[in-house]
Amino acid sequence: VLNVTTDEIMNGLKVMKFRWNSNAMIDSVKHIPSTLAGLPKVLGITVPCAKDHYPHKFNVKANRDYSGPLPDIDMYEIQKSTEDPKAFRDWYDEEKRRYVPYTDKSWNLAEVEASYCAQDTYVLAMCMGVYRHSHILLNRVDPLKCATIATTCLRVYRTNHIPEDGIPTLTAEVADFCRRGLRGGRTEVFATHYEGELRGIDVQSMYPHVMYTKAFPYGEPEIFKGDNIQENWMDGCGFVEADIQPPAFDADNPYFKPLLGCKASNGKLEFNLEFKEKQVITLVEARKAIELGYTFPTVYTVYHFEARDDLFKSYIANFLKVK
Repeated sequence: VLNVTTDEIMNGLKVMKFRWNSNAMIDSVKHIPSTLAGLPKVLGITVPCAKDHYPHKFNVKANRDYSGPLPDIDMYEIQKSTEDPKAFRDWYDEEKRRYVPYTDKSWNLAEVEASYCAQDTYVLAMCMGVYRHSHILLNRVDPLKCATIATTCLRVYRTNHIPEDGIPTLTAEVADFCRRGLRGGRTEVFATHYEGELRGIDVQSMYPHVMYTKAFPYGEPEIFKGDNIQENWMDGCGFVEADIQPPAFDADNPYFKPLLGCKASNGKLEFNLEFKEKQVITLVEARKAIELGYTFPTVYTVYHFEARDDLFKSYIANFLKVK
């Protein structure tokens, strides 16, 4: 019996990082979400050997000792690949002529499997080596010591870009209050039929733009309640807990998109024109809502934070140079 100590980082039933003794394995997809065939292009490099094709569907117990013509094209399951079908067909037509009955050479599953695995290992090792080297040169951080790209980014930030005075840790009460005001985005249908010209808008680099140019709440908040809440409570950077009265439905503007959403009884985020009680939203949202005709009949609590627009500037600038 081997005396092996293991340590795993799990995401549900998926292993993100596995460590035994002094060895560790990580999932490269958690760092670069790409197929192995696409990795060299993502990293802008050329590898000496191209990633070959393998008939995964053919790899069953009954075929372990197979030696003969190239397996049928359906065994390669090209429909599951991102490769151009015509390019694959051209490869297949050329490849099958290398083996019987066109030549004296037989296609051997064991040999092809060994070669395929060796190629995969080489391509992955070379690509992850380039990825690791680039990170160390740019950020002085070894990404492969982290389980995911998110962990790597946090380590880069804490190593090179966190403010000299640090970022204070919020109390549990303040953190829970603010978390109530953070929700996901929205994707929904506003019109099921439209006749006329359609126009699409693709917003690029929105998150980096916001992180570089906008202010974020910082430190411990100044808390206002009841009679201490000022008339200009919506100014500044922070959060508010209030009752929300959306504008009335306007028949002349039937496609008005409600700004403020809340969780319904089924747990889904809904945007509607119904009255909402004791909702926490950001002050940025509150100011925009007032512009759109929302009112706040009762304001219960206001958290005002120091506004800092320098928390992520150097971090974003560093990676935009690479981009």
